[in-house]
Amino acid sequence: MQLAAWREHRAQSNNKPRKWVLADEPLIAYALGKEKLSNKAQNSFNDFLAQHTNIQNIKISINKNKPPTKTEKAQKVVLQKLIQEKANQYNLAIEVIASSKSLLKYIRGNRSVMFCQGWRYHLLQEELENAK
Repeated sequence: MQLAAWREHRAQSNNKPRKWVLADEPLIAYALGKEKLSNKAQNSFNDFLAQHTNIQNIKISINKNKPPTKTEKAQKVVLQKLIQEKANQYNLAIEVIASSKSLLKYIRGNRSVMFCQGWRYHLLQEELENAK
């Protein structure tokens, strides 16, 4: 993560493509410890880390792209059926109301999805409360 941030910073500073600064494959090799950076690159990387101490506190959320569990899939199917009925009632495509990804986010507790606000929420309010 820190190497990628350093590469991005150097690319932006020098107005060059990331690949010109450090291609993906060598970046991965360095990150895995299979290869070592040149002395010049290592010094630049160390300077970058010293200047950007907050970069060491970055955490990657792996839950964001985690596949749905069986329970989540079942909940999603139930919600999709409820939303499909409402969509048919108003002659709308289900995707206009709620995407598959937004349903999964909702099931996982994210209430800032599109169908939790505005006209979509007014359309689905009863269904969402009954599905809890």
